[in-house]
Amino acid sequence: DGHALAFRQYYALERTNMKTTDGVPSWAVYGFFKAIFDLLKNKTLNPDAIAVAFDVSHQTFRVEKYAEYKSNRRAMPDPMKIQMDLIYEGLRAFNIPIYTKEGFEADDVIGTISKEACELGHNVLILTGDQDAFQLVDENGCVKVILPSKGELIEYDWEKIYEKLGVYPNQVIDYKALRGDSSDCIPGIKGVGEKTAQKLLEKYKNLENLLADCENIPEKALRDKICNGKDIAKLSQFLATIIRNVDIEFDFTLTNIELPDVKAVTEFLTKMQFYSFLRNINSILTSFDRTLKTQEAQPYQIQPSVVQANGQLGLFSEAVQTEMNKFDLKYEKEEIKDAEGLGKLVKTLEASRIFALKAIGETQSAIEVKLRGFAFAINENLKYTEDLSIAEIDDTKTKAFYVPVGGE
Repeated sequence: DGHALAFRQYYALERTNMKTTDGVPSWAVYGFFKAIFDLLKNKTLNPDAIAVAFDVSHQTFRVEKYAEYKSNRRAMPDPMKIQMDLIYEGLRAFNIPIYTKEGFEADDVIGTISKEACELGHNVLILTGDQDAFQLVDENGCVKVILPSKGELIEYDWEKIYEKLGVYPNQVIDYKALRGDSSDCIPGIKGVGEKTAQKLLEKYKNLENLLADCENIPEKALRDKICNGKDIAKLSQFLATIIRNVDIEFDFTLTNIELPDVKAVTEFLTKMQFYSFLRNINSILTSFDRTLKTQEAQPYQIQPSVVQANGQLGLFSEAVQTEMNKFDLKYEKEEIKDAEGLGKLVKTLEASRIFALKAIGETQSAIEVKLRGFAFAINENLKYTEDLSIAEIDDTKTKAFYVPVGGE
């Protein structure tokens, strides 16, 4: 679900204000593709085909039926509009097909595709940002939903949805019909909350049975609410139901996960300045290459200009990294504990043509780290050529310094 996932990442990571050096907002794009990469690299899930569905506009058959449907949604923020275009661009770079249908929501497209997939014997994983797709999960295990949460992908099957909502997937529509869904402006029956809806569905199994027998509900107050709320319950049920027979042209062969054009991928990631992805480009591309998932991955070659872009992929060129692996370096370690020691370190670094720097921190989330300190490494006997390839190491003695920062 492209829209749901993009919006979830937009608001989850908005506080990071992640942008390119040109000021282009990028946090939602980063979160979106991280979720996809995590899914493709997941050895347990191990998907072999992928497609992304998007909403086309707010004007759908549900709005025609009930004008208030999703009327509480704010207009898409300008930073989100920019990032939606970039998400589309990235999907094209990775050769991931996009599906939409005028007058319908992404959920309807997904519902239709998942139904057809199950009929053809496929298993379906729905990566989304909300719980609307829970109703598509079946008891046989053909369809499961995956939600990103705190840097992880949480998988929901028939039983896990019951644990979370207190109703089974085939009751989710009726659950919303009774209690409503404020996030989508689905009204539900006034005065019926989560617990009441759960108890009613546990007893009556579905909305049809409940409405047919509402006159026999023992508690008068609840009996009146249900009997007087039949029309609004049926409307809410209509609004909550994902359509599974949308007329779309869908070709399963186009969704096969295959190695994308490496140049297009690296150009997109470089444009977005997603250097952490570029550093792990082999792992990412391997997840798209079915032939490499069952054997040792071979490194993909990317242009040195990409590797060294903005100096973000490391202080050494690829040639230097290769050469460095040939030496067994011994080093001294020193922790900088006061201003005097820091001053000496600064002078040492200023006198050096090249040194290594690493930020040390504790991971808070996918792109947030609590900074703990900086580590520096220097070797005064290191001899190198003008292109920074190692020519000679005399003493092979490296000095390392650690500068703690921040504190508790």
